[in-house]
Amino acid sequence: MNNNTTKKKIHVVFVLPSLLSGGGIEMHTLKLLRHFNREHFHFSLITLFERPSLPSLYNTVPHDVEVYRLHFSGPYNGGQWKALCVILKRICPDVVVSSMFSANAIVRLLKPFFSYKVITREHNTYEEKKLYHRLIDCVLAFFSEIILAVSSTVADFISKQAWIKREKIIVVHNGVDCEAIHMFLKEKGEGEVYRVRNEIALNDNEKIILNVARLKPQKNHTLLIDAFELFVQTHPLHHLVIVGNGIERDALTAYIQKRGLQRKVHLLGYRDDVFAWYAASDFFVLTSKREGFPNVGVEALAFGLPMISTRVPGVDEFLVDDKNGFIVASNVLDLANKMNSIAEDPKKYEENCKKTAQLFDIRKIAKAYETLFYSTV
Repeated sequence: MNNNTTKKKIHVVFVLPSLLSGGGIEMHTLKLLRHFNREHFHFSLITLFERPSLPSLYNTVPHDVEVYRLHFSGPYNGGQWKALCVILKRICPDVVVSSMFSANAIVRLLKPFFSYKVITREHNTYEEKKLYHRLIDCVLAFFSEIILAVSSTVADFISKQAWIKREKIIVVHNGVDCEAIHMFLKEKGEGEVYRVRNEIALNDNEKIILNVARLKPQKNHTLLIDAFELFVQTHPLHHLVIVGNGIERDALTAYIQKRGLQRKVHLLGYRDDVFAWYAASDFFVLTSKREGFPNVGVEALAFGLPMISTRVPGVDEFLVDDKNGFIVASNVLDLANKMNSIAEDPKKYEENCKKTAQLFDIRKIAKAYETLFYSTV
């Protein structure tokens, strides 16, 4: 930190509530950190809350990124506010990038005491925000040089929700590492596909429909299971694989058993080999009630998998009906019908899927962030 070379670089600090495994915000931030230009930027990462009982991603942070882990337990935790101020004073960031309400509020409240610029990120349409949250967002927006939204729908939503001028909000989509996916398929794909298919005891002619999402009400897995139950009546060789963990796991396990689908629907929990499951699958289905810009959908496209999704924010910015998948209404019959359509020939969508994913390659997204960093200092 004391050498002249480092001082000439723009110091960017990312502030996140936590670094839990399986979180889209956390995983996307780490992908960005791996692809930023180190000649012009230096990076640090601050997390505010500890969740020791849950798996984390700290061991995957790039080695040259300084990590500071705080232990906030609430807004009145004076010791942690002091610790954060000590860190910020010592590292003197030029730009602070934050995500989620708590982190966004904290870095903007502290801005008057430091010289950094603020980029706050909005990742979803949080309809449950209370009036006081919205008022805080509205007032603190004046302390953000840039408010970044992951999709146009999210930008429009937060503009209306928190009374923020739309022109203050810039859209930068999430990205996927297309090169890493290409290398995985080239070097490991065949063997990994064989391994995971054996894990769930599939015969050679059986097929996989994939969903990757945390098991929580927002992801609407019962709709997916109900549609699959209808679909599998005419497509008995298909299996549904759901990758992800969460509070709904026990309820979904019971629901699957109640429907008599325990041999056809596989709840795998959190996996660090998700690339293998993409590679082994025929197509991808997302049934969320709410999203901002679903990373997993673009990742599926990068593997050449057509995607079926409910109409949630973000998907209409990369998914085109009968080109790389379908957008459906949130009802069982429509979803099952589109699953039938895709299942007839999923390979015909492969080239379009990969072309779409290239538009969101993480290297392009990292450069867009770097342009914003330059614009603020």
